[in-house]
Amino acid sequence: MLILHLLIIFFQLIYGDVKAFAVQLTAYGRFWGGAAYGSGFTDALVAADNPAVLADCRHFNAGIFTERRFGLAEVPMYLAALVIPAGGTALGVQLRQFGNSYWKEQALSGSMGLHLGEGLGVGAQLGYHSKSVYQYGSKGVPSAVLAVRWRPGPGWMAGVQVIREDDWQYRLGVGWQSGQGFLLAAEYRQQEGKLSPAIQAIYRIIPVLAMELGLSGWPPAPQWVVMLTRGLLRIDGGASIHPQLGFTPTIALIWGK
Repeated sequence: MLILHLLIIFFQLIYGDVKAFAVQLTAYGRFWGGAAYGSGFTDALVAADNPAVLADCRHFNAGIFTERRFGLAEVPMYLAALVIPAGGTALGVQLRQFGNSYWKEQALSGSMGLHLGEGLGVGAQLGYHSKSVYQYGSKGVPSAVLAVRWRPGPGWMAGVQVIREDDWQYRLGVGWQSGQGFLLAAEYRQQEGKLSPAIQAIYRIIPVLAMELGLSGWPPAPQWVVMLTRGLLRIDGGASIHPQLGFTPTIALIWGK
């Protein structure tokens, strides 16, 4: 219980109002936003972060992710996601969980993408987010996301998201990709009246090995991920470092094209 109370205090110091619903279920040690602004590094976990990705998905894909925020095993976060092809588009299912029996947050959502023409895709996501605190009861709110991606020019992709989950949130991003081997992207997220920038670079060194480096949040938190691919399986191992709270290890397993 002491560790949990300390963690809640940490969140108040970092994020402000701990009552907001979107904080804990957003992975701290892994940033997927940049991968959505390219065409060689998307998967089910990226689609969970940006449903507009589903407009261009044509194959089944599944992903699971976990992190130990600031190294605390008592408050893990989990994310599981599926991409299911459906005719000329794709459907997505996402399940998130954070915490333990004293403080638990869960969110279940479904999403769909729609291709609207050359270089333009739209995605929508609907879900329900619940929070349960020991001896304080539980609360739930619906959530909705509308996302758009488009290609303003060769090698470039931009996007906008509008999110409604207890409050309004907005995201704006752009990415530049050189072939299938290098992606550089930046995204700004507005949440609870605060602006959080992020920049990310992904480089495929050889077909079976890629590296992801990023800097996101405020205060700045560097992130790095090593991606190993064998057949249809990809294993992502990474970490993020907060300047005061320390090390957050992450691991993800991706299956599919």
